[in-house]
This record gives sequence, C-alpha cells and structure tokens, in this order.
Amino acid sequence: LDEGRPLDLVDLDLTRLLTDIAADSAAIQPDRRVDCEGVADGLVVRADRDLLTQAITAATSNALRHTPAGAGLELAASLEAGTVQISVTDHGPGIPPMQSEHLFDRFYRGDDGRDSAKGGRGLGLSIAKTVVEAHGGSITVRSGPGTGTSILLTLPIGATSASC
Repeated sequence: LDEGRPLDLVDLDLTRLLTDIAADSAAIQPDRRVDCEGVADGLVVRADRDLLTQAITAATSNALRHTPAGAGLELAASLEAGTVQISVTDHGPGIPPMQSEHLFDRFYRGDDGRDSAKGGRGLGLSIAKTVVEAHGGSITVRSGPGTGTSILLTLPIGATSASC
C-alpha cells in the first residue's frame, strides 16, 4: 500500500462483492447470523476490486473476532448524496469511546490484555483506512458500550486517480 501504485479501477458490483464477503464470513463462523440484505441491487462503484475486498474483509474479520458468536453481523450498501455508503454492523458489546478514537491507527489493539489466541496485529482497519482514502473516500466508526459497532466506508461513485 505504501508503494504508491495506481489503483486498478473497475466497475464493481457491490451486491455481488458484499454477498461473497458475507458468505465467507458465514463459512468462518457457521453458527453466526450474517446478513447481506441491505444492498441495493445493481449498485456499482468504480474501485480496485482486490483492495476494496481487503478493506471490507478487515471490518468483517474484526467483528467476527471481537464479538460473541451469537452477535449478528450485517453488511449493507446504499447511495447517499453522490457517494456509496458501505456498512459492516455487528450487534456485539460495542467499543468504548477511548478505543474508537484509535481504531484506525496502525498497530492499535483495543485491549493489550486481550487473548492472543484471537489473533490480530492492529493492522486490518488501518489498511482499510488507507485503501478507502486512496479511493477518495473516508472510513468512520459508530459504536458505544452495549450498542454494537458499525464501520462505515464512504466512497465516491466515480473514478479517482489516486494511488495506494
């Protein structure tokens, strides 16, 4: 990502992409409910397929790793004022505000005492941020204790000349 290579932009069908990511998440944790019903049919964005897949997968992987198995996961996408809004929402315990502030920082892990068996190096969401910003977009989090967490990726619909 730090090499500054140009993005390989294609017209990307978000319905198919999010359905595939939801299916992969369900395969990883077959007992968890993973929904992908909030995606407008025919929603297309001009993006680098591999990099955008990596960014969305980082958000879903975090949700799978850091929420109880019974907490559902929802992927959605919609058009909002000339942008595409992609959301990955879990119904877990949420993230305290102090941790939310650093969620997209490189190597940040919300709890240093967290069970190392859960994995993670604190890079996934920082990579997602870099990818989304390279597409001319932004990434944010909405969360709070007991309310679940939504990772929101906002992308322009049209092409961008940025590099990653």
